[in-house]
Amino acid sequence: GIVNNMVSNQELANSESPWPSSDGRPVLFLLHARSGFESKLLEEWIENTRPAKSDSGSRSYSVAHIPTFSKRRKGLPQFLTQELNTAEDVWLAPLRVSWFVETGGEIRAVRLRDLFFGDPRKPGPLRQRWLNWRHTGRMKLIAAEPATSGDLRKRFSESGESDSSQYPLYVIRQAILALERIERRIRGVRYKIPRLVDEDIMARPSFREELRQLARQQNSSFESVEKEARRYLAEMAVAHSTLGLDLFAQYCRFMYTRGYDKDLWYDPEALENIREQIAGNPVVFLFTHKSHLDSVVLLRLLYDTNFPPLHLFGGINMKMFGLGELMRRAGVIFIRRSFKGNDVYKAVFQHYIDYLVDKRFPLTWAIEGTRSRTGKLMPPRVGLLSYVMESCKRMDAPDIMLVPVSIAYDQIPEVSELSAYQRGAKKRPEGVAWMMRYLTGLKNPFGRIFVCFGEPLKMSQSASINPPSHSLNADTLEMKVQKLAFEVFSRIIKVTPITATSLVTLTMLDAGHRALTLAEVHTQVTELLDWVTKRNLPTTDHLQLGEPADVQRTLDELAANGVVTVYDAGPELVFLIDPEQHLTAAYYRNTIIQGFVNDAIGELAMIKAADADQEQAGEVFHNEVMALRDLLKKEFYFSEKSLYAREVERSISMRAPGWNSKGDVEGSAIREALHQMRPLLGHRVLRSFIDSYIVVAQTLLASDPEKAIDDKSFIKNCLSLGQQMLLQRRIASEESISKASYGNGLSLAKNRGLIDGNPEELASARRDFATEVHDVSRRIEAIHALAASRHTGILN
Repeated sequence: GIVNNMVSNQELANSESPWPSSDGRPVLFLLHARSGFESKLLEEWIENTRPAKSDSGSRSYSVAHIPTFSKRRKGLPQFLTQELNTAEDVWLAPLRVSWFVETGGEIRAVRLRDLFFGDPRKPGPLRQRWLNWRHTGRMKLIAAEPATSGDLRKRFSESGESDSSQYPLYVIRQAILALERIERRIRGVRYKIPRLVDEDIMARPSFREELRQLARQQNSSFESVEKEARRYLAEMAVAHSTLGLDLFAQYCRFMYTRGYDKDLWYDPEALENIREQIAGNPVVFLFTHKSHLDSVVLLRLLYDTNFPPLHLFGGINMKMFGLGELMRRAGVIFIRRSFKGNDVYKAVFQHYIDYLVDKRFPLTWAIEGTRSRTGKLMPPRVGLLSYVMESCKRMDAPDIMLVPVSIAYDQIPEVSELSAYQRGAKKRPEGVAWMMRYLTGLKNPFGRIFVCFGEPLKMSQSASINPPSHSLNADTLEMKVQKLAFEVFSRIIKVTPITATSLVTLTMLDAGHRALTLAEVHTQVTELLDWVTKRNLPTTDHLQLGEPADVQRTLDELAANGVVTVYDAGPELVFLIDPEQHLTAAYYRNTIIQGFVNDAIGELAMIKAADADQEQAGEVFHNEVMALRDLLKKEFYFSEKSLYAREVERSISMRAPGWNSKGDVEGSAIREALHQMRPLLGHRVLRSFIDSYIVVAQTLLASDPEKAIDDKSFIKNCLSLGQQMLLQRRIASEESISKASYGNGLSLAKNRGLIDGNPEELASARRDFATEVHDVSRRIEAIHALAASRHTGILN
């Protein structure tokens, strides 16, 4: 509000005069100078443009220097305090000398001399004199629009601050913020960075009052609690700098170009549409999390396209020596993984979020919270989203704009590591040595990176929160936030592109331990691609698999990173996914699997209906669709029940024209429809997950219903049993031995009441669950047999 009285515009830079309109009031020029040379330049500017004596109005003025806030804590200069506290109504006119790089507001790579001499936008006294002598165009005199002290004092009172000693600090903050605005307009919004964060937050009346309450609750002094709060704020708050932004942007590019094409793929039109939609609103970019490069890629892309710098939330475990400080200066907020019971830390975090939302600084984080271990979307972590929504309520801010972002890769450098976690390996702690190993691992060619933006979601216009309530209780808020996160996921799924790697692995995994010729892979990939085209699913711009050579290029790329094994000693080239690489290949397949789940469920429901009586077949089909939806609800994201059955019907109708489950349906008609359908997907999409659930069901049957189940021990037992069943070929492949799927199966078992209860009832319910998943498995094998008969030429 008050900064608007000092709003600057670009015309004021190097304007003829920094003097306010003459109306009889004296002028107090507030000089924000970092050296005596800058002070001299500003004072000469004032004197050289001083109105002539013949003009009307006041020509008297005084000059006060605005101290840096590190010096402010030692006390404000007495003259400045006296001037700002005077009863006389004066003009307050902030001035500054600003320095720019050679390219003005354009992107400029950081140079070695910048690391030695410092940020060229903040030159030292000697460098200032040299630049003023040799490169006068890189120096601009900045004047913020002046305001009267009376008007500012009135607005200070309206802010709710009762301590009048805070008024001089308040004026200084507003003057500096106004000067920052004019620099930002010249340099570009990529350098829109918060200033005086600590001071602004610590000076807020609501925050100071909360600290007083905490001090009373803890029987501590206000000063000790304030000191603790300052320490936490310094730990989490970013310390943006223009050089830090440039340097980190260069580091980001260095990282991903070690293994990927230098040009990131994105839709410029979609990005410009987002720029227009989010203007003036708090905005959160919520991205999928597949790789450590996700945030690196997003930050660099938005930097290149002149978006305001993002504030990225990251775990404090990533605050590594050296790199951690650079990340902090580029906008990374390091937060503790847990601060339960630490009320001061929680208060600081809440008010820091309030500040960022109030000032409209864009935020970003991975909505899944952690990297996907399987390639599928992980369950959303909604804690940060709840904090941001609460801040919007407290600050009475405009609606939050949520921007869904899907980041996809041809291949991912850490996929082998993620697959190892699925087999039970422990996660390595991050550190400097870990970072060096990671950078070394990026040397292989991994293809391209695709950044896809979904349609922005305005909170008040979403189906889950309409309109936003300012009196939600905790349970209602949590439910609404979960629904909002689901809506974000739905929009992410709609834009997640199908890649050549994902289609080829979807085909190759279906073969199990059998090698395929290039012709076999090409035939099946072409069938899948035709279905993708018919459904108008999103694809990457270079998805070209129409010719055998295109398919072989993708196979060779997978072979280069050890995912595919090529055997060329025989008369014909054959390709195989080694058993040890099944989880790795499944990761790539799973990145697109959500788009085919409805197809697979429809096929399994049709087989169930084919064995039912004619008059009941339609009802059996619909019941089975909903039963499979419930069985797989921990693995995939589904539409509302009222919409879901229609979506499955539509999927079948597109592959089997004339299909209609309404009314009487003969089993022979259902089987005929299955024979028409191209491609068949049930076995490709669902078999590994159902096999994992078979392992969970068998582990439940082997567990004593009278004893409590420990989650970690249960998952460990599943891993052992899964390996045994694989050796016995009771499950199809290595990809089903997965901690994530076992965890989801256990979660489903808890949801169905299969963990605690009456021992006899538990034993019976566990047997029913095992029967259910085995029945689904048998139908998957039937789909697989039908598809195999086609590929071998028995059925065409």
